[in-house]
Amino acid sequence: MEKVTVYACNNAMKAHSIDYVLEGVKVVPAGVYSLTQLQLTGFAYIKP
Repeated sequence: MEKVTVYACNNAMKAHSIDYVLEGVKVVPAGVYSLTQLQLTGFAYIKP
């Protein structure tokens, strides 16, 4: 089984007054930027 990493956008967290995440969730400064960087390295984004 492949590893799954869950990210949370710090900008969105601030906008919605969220100041905590569950253990194991990685907070990134800007979700859109991080998503773009991952796509450039071969990852795919699937919108639910």
